[in-house]
Amino acid sequence: MSSLLKKLIREDSGTATIEAAVVFPMLMTLGFGAIEFSNAFYDHQEISTGIRDAARYMARVTDPSNNPCNNSTAVGYAKNLAVNAVISGGSARIPGFTKSESSWTTGNVTITCTAVANPVNAATGERSYRGQSTLYIVTVTTAVTYPQFGFMTYLGLSAPTINLSHSERWIGG
Repeated sequence: MSSLLKKLIREDSGTATIEAAVVFPMLMTLGFGAIEFSNAFYDHQEISTGIRDAARYMARVTDPSNNPCNNSTAVGYAKNLAVNAVISGGSARIPGFTKSESSWTTGNVTITCTAVANPVNAATGERSYRGQSTLYIVTVTTAVTYPQFGFMTYLGLSAPTINLSHSERWIGG
């Protein structure tokens, strides 16, 4: 019996299989984690680009009331520009978001205009900034839950929420 035990201990023909069985789950976790993170980073970048595009569009809107947020047509166009990359119609900037329960739509995009006083400098007699007596800062924000592949849930992590904001000074058309 002892010779059979010695023979089994010296046997090394299955060691590669055992090592692979031990390392494989760690490699798969690392690989799927990299894919999930890369996809989340890409989606974050696309949303950031959309929000920036919408803010730049709103910064150029001509409005007779001198408040770009009063122009409901332009606000609708800007929201569509953020989500679909065109001011009217178009397909989603991030197609995966529209197919999930946490889709990124124009309803997730908020546009606000904040009035800022532009006083006259007593020493020079000119305004502090070029423009009218009231300036507007256009801020475009969004918050959307990232529609993950499910790998984060497997690890016990909740889906992250992408919160982004971009501001531009309104300069008119």
